[in-house]
Amino acid sequence: MTTPVQLFAEVFVTGPAVALSILVTALIAKSSGAIGRDQNIYVVGGALVLAAWFAVSTAIAAAGGVSPAVTGNFALAVLALSLALPLAVGVTAGWTSSSIQRLISQSDIQPGVIAVHALRVIPGSVFVVMAAVGVLPAIFAVPSGLGDVLAGSAALLASRWITSGRWGRVLIWNVFGLLDFINAAALGLATAPGPLHALQTSPSSGLLLTQPLAIVVTFMVPVYTLLHLVSVRYLVASRRKATFAQAVKLEASS
Repeated sequence: MTTPVQLFAEVFVTGPAVALSILVTALIAKSSGAIGRDQNIYVVGGALVLAAWFAVSTAIAAAGGVSPAVTGNFALAVLALSLALPLAVGVTAGWTSSSIQRLISQSDIQPGVIAVHALRVIPGSVFVVMAAVGVLPAIFAVPSGLGDVLAGSAALLASRWITSGRWGRVLIWNVFGLLDFINAAALGLATAPGPLHALQTSPSSGLLLTQPLAIVVTFMVPVYTLLHLVSVRYLVASRRKATFAQAVKLEASS
């Protein structure tokens, strides 16, 4: 039987997760058009990858794969794999595939890569509400939720900063967004049942590891992390190009 809390989380967590998939697919379409490639191939491929990732993540969560109450200590290994595997695949593809590198390096999509993070405001707010009604521990849900709200709200500013060349501010925003995930992961593990349960709270963060909240951990966080890495990669590459161009200009004028 679906409880009001589960229904609330289903709407305000699953909805943004689906919206995230759609927006990332739209970014892929925009970038593939900019580099003159067949949009259909990239869009269909990206949509299939995201759909399969979402489906597998949902199935694992629904089966209790990341919940210690169901799988015991194996839950931590499943959770780690759910986070590490997509990140490893994404980073490897971006590092080794020239096609993927061109796709993620387009300047036209960089504001969108950042603006997508605005969706983080919704699940972040969900965490805060769940702490307020007593179904998640405040020591975890409040800082984690507010961190997402801040990162999501600032994403709209950061998307403007990158178009105006304020790369330092965008880098700071990216670092904050990644640190927010690290902080949430540390507090979540410390307050959830399992071998790393260091903080005794009532309630625990066990609800985070069940469907539908688990989709935040197994799908949304890895996607947002990859988007942060895409943005940081672009900033570093742009800085190098600017430094090189400045050096060439100085040498030519000397």
